[in-house]
Amino acid sequence: MLYYFDIGDGLDLYPDEDGVELPNQREAELEAVRALESMLNDLALEDREDIVIEVRNADGPLFQIALTVKVGQLKN
Repeated sequence: MLYYFDIGDGLDLYPDEDGVELPNQREAELEAVRALESMLNDLALEDREDIVIEVRNADGPLFQIALTVKVGQLKN
């Protein structure tokens, strides 16, 4: 099945126009986690507050994986 991984940065959503052929949704979930990890390695966290990957197939949205980063002192 073809899965699409749309990337959001808290302001815009960038649609995946190509998709990735994967055998099932579990593999799509793992691919989304790997993609998020790769993006984190490439980004300076202080430059981003939210990173989101929305995964869909031809039938529509399936799930979303998100990371919210707060830099600075956290209050209890």
